[in-house]
Amino acid sequence: GELILFTADENMAGWGFHFVNQLRRRGHEHWLIMADSADNCAGMHAQWEKMVSSYSEAPLSCAYSSYPKQHSGWAQWTRANHPDKMHQVYIFWATRWWVSLKLMREGLNILSLDVDAVLLGDIYSRLHSPPMVHQDVIITRNDDGSQSLNCGFVYFNRGASRARREQPSTYLTATNTEVDSHCGERARPESAADVPAAEWVCELMWERLRLFLEVDRVALRDSPKREVLWEQDAWNDLVKSLELRRRVFPWATGYGRQSDLWAALGYERVVVGGRKHAE
Repeated sequence: GELILFTADENMAGWGFHFVNQLRRRGHEHWLIMADSADNCAGMHAQWEKMVSSYSEAPLSCAYSSYPKQHSGWAQWTRANHPDKMHQVYIFWATRWWVSLKLMREGLNILSLDVDAVLLGDIYSRLHSPPMVHQDVIITRNDDGSQSLNCGFVYFNRGASRARREQPSTYLTATNTEVDSHCGERARPESAADVPAAEWVCELMWERLRLFLEVDRVALRDSPKREVLWEQDAWNDLVKSLELRRRVFPWATGYGRQSDLWAALGYERVVVGGRKHAE
């Protein structure tokens, strides 16, 4: 099955309602608003009631998760001396990857979208056709000099491996890959114990964020800024870690380059030639 997941609360209900209208005009009802509390869901339902009573709109679909908000590690990253609205935002953003993981374990493909996105066509006709149907995770990239990842659009496709096996010629043509490199994958039978790569990547994303929650920040000599909790940097660092096959934090280190946190997390920054990086 498929599910479109996006975040909103009663303070930004207008954004969420616009997105609901956009999805319904495209014929999509398999969506879920993820809020951060029962009160926020109730608040959005109350604001939407006018649409139900006056325009016969269907009720909203809204849910919230008490975890990972309840994780004790968040407390060490809050700014105690003044109001800190962004602290709750970082928790909210991190929660969607935890929720996505749980939903995938129920057999769903997840399309996670930011509410400032606009769908200009039938997104599933693209996601379910080559070459995209063969990809486990699809994420957008910023169109600037950084070419960094932007997690405002992330699609987790649990069925990509099956699509690659069932359409090997299409997959190999699209990827320009030698046939021999995928023989093992095509020959390997499906197993109930298999974990789809999309689910595995989503779990790695949550675990990447959890690293910062479970480190003892007080014990650090030079703690980085709490912006290390920003999900977008975590995505960039995770993908670079998968590419290099070792744990790296090239984006997050910008929030505390000299911090001893990186060594505590097993990250020794090096450059080509084996020299320590100057940063």
